[in-house]
Amino acid sequence: MSDTALSRRKDDHVDIVLDRRAAPATVAACEYIHFEHSALPELDLTQIDVRASPGAHRKCGRSP
Repeated sequence: MSDTALSRRKDDHVDIVLDRRAAPATVAACEYIHFEHSALPELDLTQIDVRASPGAHRKCGRSP
């Protein structure tokens, strides 16, 4: 591709981007739908003990 053709292509790409910025954006209907995230709402987080005790872990399926 010649330098002139390459330069023309680059100019075309810039023009395309600038035209898209000026054009009004279309909005899909789903953009108006909002969901409230509520993971595990049935848990009482104050009842969960997150303290770590070194050496107090158990391997799955085995007694200490």
